[in-house]
Amino acid sequence: MKPGPLIISCLLLALLSAPVLAAPERTVTGTPLPGGEFVVTLNVSGIAVGGLVETIPEGFLFVSSTHPPGRVSVADRQISFALLDDRKVSYRLRAQTGGEGVITGYWEDFVAGENGTVAPTWISPTTEPWEAAASSTPAAAPGFSVPGALLALAAALFAWRRSG
Repeated sequence: MKPGPLIISCLLLALLSAPVLAAPERTVTGTPLPGGEFVVTLNVSGIAVGGLVETIPEGFLFVSSTHPPGRVSVADRQISFALLDDRKVSYRLRAQTGGEGVITGYWEDFVAGENGTVAPTWISPTTEPWEAAASSTPAAAPGFSVPGALLALAAALFAWRRSG
């Protein structure tokens, strides 16, 4: 077998495994104590022109945002952000005494024509301070990397060539 098909196969596999736009990730900073405030930040770099809608659970109040005022809209429990080459979106929430639940989000990239959801984040006011970790986004699952896949493909082609 000539090296041409092997090279073409490797290039095709590399192109097919190219990364796609990563979904925005949410982090919570501060301790959601009853009556206290904490900050929610979303990494939205990679969305040139788009939108983000966050839904906060009952028992939490929107306080403010660092996003430009003309690009934020608050209606009941939904907070909408217009995104124009922004790196992050931050907003402040106040925890009431009885609320707990999940912050959910939906994003859309108008340029790339892609959309999706932000991993949900559980929040609950507590009487004890705690360090809010990053959102409840699961860790990346183990799997083949591109070099691993290329190595496996090369080994299979080598074995096929030797047998034939």
